[in-house]
Amino acid sequence: MTPRVRHQLDEWVRISTIALASVLVPLYSLLTFRELKLFSGTDLSIAIGLNLLCASSFLVLGVLLVHRKLSAHWSNFAALFLGLLALTKNLSQIMITQDISYTTITLLVPICLAFVLLDRRLFTVAICITYFAWWFIAKELTVTPWLAVPYAIPAAAIAYGIHLANFKNRHLSAMLMIKLAESEQHFRQLAETVRETFWEVDIKTSRFIFVNAAFEDLTGYKPDDLIRDPNIFWSIIESEDKERIKVVIKEATQGSSIRMEHRLRHKDGTLKWISLDATVLFDEFGAPKRIVGLSYDITQTKHLQTELERLSTIDPLTNTNNRRVFEQALDREWKRMIRLKSSISLIMLDVDHFKAYNDAYGHPKGDHCLKLVAEHLITVVRRDTDVVARYGGEEFVVILPNTDRDHAFLLAEKIRSSIDNAQIDHKGSSKGNVTASLGVATVTCPTQLSIDSFIEMADQALYKSKQNGRNMVSIAAEDTSEQSSSS
Repeated sequence: MTPRVRHQLDEWVRISTIALASVLVPLYSLLTFRELKLFSGTDLSIAIGLNLLCASSFLVLGVLLVHRKLSAHWSNFAALFLGLLALTKNLSQIMITQDISYTTITLLVPICLAFVLLDRRLFTVAICITYFAWWFIAKELTVTPWLAVPYAIPAAAIAYGIHLANFKNRHLSAMLMIKLAESEQHFRQLAETVRETFWEVDIKTSRFIFVNAAFEDLTGYKPDDLIRDPNIFWSIIESEDKERIKVVIKEATQGSSIRMEHRLRHKDGTLKWISLDATVLFDEFGAPKRIVGLSYDITQTKHLQTELERLSTIDPLTNTNNRRVFEQALDREWKRMIRLKSSISLIMLDVDHFKAYNDAYGHPKGDHCLKLVAEHLITVVRRDTDVVARYGGEEFVVILPNTDRDHAFLLAEKIRSSIDNAQIDHKGSSKGNVTASLGVATVTCPTQLSIDSFIEMADQALYKSKQNGRNMVSIAAEDTSEQSSSS
């Protein structure tokens, strides 16, 4: 028998039996009124009410099951309700009639309904037990025994309808599980072809349940090693990133996705940058169940990014900081000076007669000359907090945080003498070698000056050095008083 034919037959039996039950139950209840001569007064009213309640309940349940208005979940509740209803009805009749024979059906009806809900194979047993129980009671009450049939069939039909609802639900669940397993297997087969590392973690056990083959290329460890020992993951993560990863995962279990970068140590000792994208899967109750994600090796991208950042901050000719870095650093140190109520100094340097040098030796030699001047600057200015930058053309600047006027003047003088003593040939200079003029400006907090005014002070001091003969250092104080020193 094909599944389609079996399904149609199952539906026909289900609808016909429940429809028959819906007709016979009211008929049976009317016939049992003949036996109500046993009751009188209030007892009669109770007996009539309970019979009508049972009949109507079975009728309504039968209609709902036929029209598929009840799910398996609510069908179970309906079965429990009918069992309790039968229990109440028969207990009340025992108390009224004092007839112990009602005890049989009082116990058997709920038990039979429960059995049918558990296993379809007990369906036939339930019909037989229910039928013979009512046959026995009918004989005891001197009622025609065949009156047991209308109640036996409805009871079994209702139970069968409830069973079908449960059976279909279990069948559907089983089919869904099979489809899910097939889908998961197909998904994992696809995941194995992905070049990036795909992984899946069970949140409850904190163990990896799937890792594709790309993990070995990323870390040097085999996927099975990680599945057996999840501590491998934490052992290769850089210590500075471990806590950050734990915080991000904890936040993700509240409903957010994971997107971050971290570092790990390859099995061969090399450091790698990883981009991690993951999401949390929740179960039907809304509890976090699994984390699935992709890990990308972005080490090369990071190196390129670092190099680009370096190139964007470095003057390519002299290998000193460029003007953009100078402006950012000066703004930062100016704010620090105000916050700490300290001082800041600025040295501005210009190579003397540099145009004449280019005219005499050519631009390639001129570029080389600027490189040599920059090397002397970097050699003399040693503090990590100081900033050496090319300001433009043949001009350089040095930011000296937390430095007073006297120390700034001494450092500028060392720079000037270092360049002068290098004896770089310059036939366009009266000295015969390359020299430099420098201007120094110092500001101490509190001050009314702005950053632009501060730069203007250093530029004016530099101009003063050129005006006074070059190859010297001039210092401008905030009160614009000036002091000069030359060789």
